[in-house]
Amino acid sequence: MLATTTTTSVTMEFFHCFERSGRWYLAAEPSIECYDLSDWNTHTRLLPLCCAAIVVYVIGIPALFATLLYRKRKSPLLLKIKCSAPPAGSPGDDPRSGGPGHQGQAAGSNHQ
Repeated sequence: MLATTTTTSVTMEFFHCFERSGRWYLAAEPSIECYDLSDWNTHTRLLPLCCAAIVVYVIGIPALFATLLYRKRKSPLLLKIKCSAPPAGSPGDDPRSGGPGHQGQAAGSNHQ
């Protein structure tokens, strides 16, 4: 997941430009002029590649992992892990009784 975050950050850096003297320049490399579509400069040539990287790395990989996790949400391994936990409502699971194994009186009962 950390690699996806780093790749996303680097990909989005392509659009981080600043204005100087009425022209826009890439913040990471001030010698490259941004958004000048009248000239076939480095920024203009890399724009399609950057858009493809956004589709693949920023949108595609997280969507792929979300889809895989969603499809495997009822995996036998996950069900086995869930089944090994004590069933809800077993004696001693009532939070008002002081926790598991507590034999005391439940809170709020009027026992005289």
